[in-house]
Amino acid sequence: MQQGVSRLARDISAPRYRTLPNRAQLLVLISGCVLAAAVGPIVARSSSLAYGLAAILLLVTALSRTATRPIGSILIVAVIAASALIDLPQHIRTGPTSGQGAESFALAALVVFLCLNGYVRADIPDVRRLLPLPLFLAWAVISFSWGHLTQQGVQNVLVYTCFVGMVFVGATLGRAKPLHTYHVLNRGFQFAAIVGMGLYAVSFVIAGHGNRLVVSPRPFGLFGVLVVSWFMAAHVNGVRYAKYVVMAAVLLTLLSLSRSALAAQFAVIVLAQLATTRDFRSTVRTLAVVVVVATTALAAVILYAPLNHRFFGGDTKQIGGISLNVTGRDALWSANWAWFKERPVIGWGAGSSDQMTSALPGAFSGHPHNDYLRLLVDFGVVGLVIWVVGYFRLLRRTWQLWRRTVLWRSPESHVCGAAFLGLMGIAMSMLVDNPLIEVGKMAPLGALAGVAIGMCAATAAAPAASAAGALADSRAEGEPAVP
Repeated sequence: MQQGVSRLARDISAPRYRTLPNRAQLLVLISGCVLAAAVGPIVARSSSLAYGLAAILLLVTALSRTATRPIGSILIVAVIAASALIDLPQHIRTGPTSGQGAESFALAALVVFLCLNGYVRADIPDVRRLLPLPLFLAWAVISFSWGHLTQQGVQNVLVYTCFVGMVFVGATLGRAKPLHTYHVLNRGFQFAAIVGMGLYAVSFVIAGHGNRLVVSPRPFGLFGVLVVSWFMAAHVNGVRYAKYVVMAAVLLTLLSLSRSALAAQFAVIVLAQLATTRDFRSTVRTLAVVVVVATTALAAVILYAPLNHRFFGGDTKQIGGISLNVTGRDALWSANWAWFKERPVIGWGAGSSDQMTSALPGAFSGHPHNDYLRLLVDFGVVGLVIWVVGYFRLLRRTWQLWRRTVLWRSPESHVCGAAFLGLMGIAMSMLVDNPLIEVGKMAPLGALAGVAIGMCAATAAAPAASAAGALADSRAEGEPAVP
């Protein structure tokens, strides 16, 4: 085990050399200059066209850095880079669907293609424990037979496919090329953090709180959960600048007034510190972090007027003797719970919760704002149990791997920590939000979890490979084999 760790450490510390830009990078540079010169006429003619061109340029910029990489690595870069666009793809119309729908379809098709062509390795023991995830996919597809085949239902199933597929693709890459895949993830999240936080910062500076001028606050907050997860794991791993990225993400989420995302990010920070608790000294440090986080959260809610109003003003309901702003969610939850009780076992079919919620009189949203309710309404108790079992196994395994490697400060420790924190953050957000049907959140999360499992399988196999090589050498030299 230690040999595998030292090998990873040597490789990650190896010097990097600058190279001349390739053709893809030159194309990005030229395209950027052309778009910068034409930005005025493009925006004046069509804002959707401007959004689309900007999104394409950002994706090509990221992909140009991996133009000579294996297709699986390019796919990981693509999903992370696309997540940095937040909800920009929704502003683009591509025929009967939005850019996000087209993105989900293209990504799901590519993921399935890769899985059918060898990107599911049988020599990763943890992968076999995740059978409930593809079983859930099968149940979601079968649910169309008793439900209705709707555009929203198809898009939801495509997002589920992207998440599950990226788990297997990530595991395969992490097992075959652990260090290379780690560098891909690291560069991808660095790029995504700069672009995603930059987009919301520009939006806030121009239009202030709660605006949707460039990107929307709620999707940005959910994106921030992934950013905080990656960089908190990096901070625990000894990366000094990571804490500043975390603080920037939390500050921007605070300005976005996204309550659920802010709470999930604070929880991720606390969980990251809890993972390092080993002795009395680390326990005291963890308690200090918990106190600081709790104090900061309370101060933000009480002293920051816009956030205070977001919690205690507007559409309030009495919860535990406190008037809280539920933003109409109670009506959506009551209606969805009633629909679930009508078909509790198998549900109404994929996409039914969204379709019926949109038809509610005066509904402010076409989503139930609780993904666990969504699963109950769409797939019944059977579907929810399958999903929870598969997701919990993934969560439990990444936690075990992180606790085992957290003191190593190695690449696999970083990825395992980010995967566990991301899975926990998204699971908490699902209580009052809809990350489960957003491909920009679920695809990177699946890649993170898969790479964590694959990298740890590669490290565990390294000592065995070394022992096998030593045994072969001893036999070749005529020495007695050691049992």
